Formats: sequence, structure tokens, C-alpha cells
Amino acid sequence: MFVHVTYTILGFTYIIEKIPSVFIAIKIAGSLYLLWLGFHAIRSVKQNKKQKENGLKVSTDKSVKEGFREGFICNVLNPKAALFFLSIFSQFIS
Repeated sequence: MFVHVTYTILGFTYIIEKIPSVFIAIKIAGSLYLLWLGFHAIRSVKQNKKQKENGLKVSTDKSVKEGFREGFICNVLNPKAALFFLSIFSQFIS
């Protein structure tokens, strides 16, 4: 949320209105990130299945740092969150 509020305060709404290609770039980056997440999710299922078949222990534990990083990137690149915060907070900033 801090990232979204910051760029709203700094006038990102004005930039998006004047240069629509910036918002298109944000949407493309968010889409590519979601594709990357999906690819890794499918790949990890296949790897876990192979490890189970071979009798190896499957580790699904992630560190707090990795979980925070993935969640942060997912939120920052989410175009719906960007639109929400731009529509809400840009009304209060002149």
C-alpha cells in the first residue's frame, strides 16, 4: 500500500493521463509477472511429483524473506491495485 500511495502523491495519475504508454507498460509488466508465477507453479508441481515418485522428501517451506518478496512484487505489479489507489487518493491531492 505504501508504494501505491507514494506514487499517487507524487503525481503518477497526471503522468498516466498525459502518457498512456506508461500504464500500458505497467499492465504488461504485471501480466508477464503473472505468467512467470504460473510457469513456476506448474514447474514446481512437476518437480514435486517426480520427487515423490522417487521417494524423496518434498520441501515446500519458504523463508519469510522469500514470501515477503513474492507478495510485495505481486502487489506492486497488480494493475487493479494501481487503479484502485489512483482513483481513491488522487481525488484528495491537488
